[in-house]
Amino acid sequence: CKVVDATGLILLPGGVDAHTHFDLDVGIARASDDFYTGTVAAAFGGTTSVVDHMAFGPKGCALGHQVEEYHRLAKDAVIDYGFHGIIQHVDDAVLSDMEILLDEEGISSFKAYMTYDYNLDDKDLLKVLKRANDLGIVICSHCENDAMLHALRERDKREGRLQARYHPLSRPDVVEAEAIYRFLSLARVAGEAKAYVVHLSSALGINTYNFIKSLGQCN
Repeated sequence: CKVVDATGLILLPGGVDAHTHFDLDVGIARASDDFYTGTVAAAFGGTTSVVDHMAFGPKGCALGHQVEEYHRLAKDAVIDYGFHGIIQHVDDAVLSDMEILLDEEGISSFKAYMTYDYNLDDKDLLKVLKRANDLGIVICSHCENDAMLHALRERDKREGRLQARYHPLSRPDVVEAEAIYRFLSLARVAGEAKAYVVHLSSALGINTYNFIKSLGQCN
């Protein structure tokens, strides 16, 4: 037998994919992989645990609404799974429920959007980051400047540029980079809250993240 010293390490049976979207319903389309087919494919590839980003629920729904829905969707999963919570609005009930979901469901990360239908403004995002810092949990964010993005999209509509190739052009790298800088700055003001910038897509965005990190201004 070969003995490997794993003292102080974490032993995992396989890979962990911390960003999946199984059975994702965006209103006009639904992901082709559900929790059964998606986790079977994951298992064949050596991934034995996933953390799924849940879709938006009904407007104004409780923080736990989508957790209940996703447990139902995930009943046929063949590997371990967990969830990132989804924050669509901010009020006292949502801030309180963050702790309940942490204690009762083990959900230690929540996603907040800076664009799309349920984006949070800076004031609400700061509240969420402060609450997360108190609880020791992570806030994930889709970072894009909503105002810039919509201005560029409206320009393209006016000028008839509706083909698919104009989609990335309506989201230049500065749209992402500015939001990353703002998100990480808010995390710093919140007391060095744990911040997770999801799906970086540009060199400028990565460089912005690395620049702030080099200054010791993000956790």
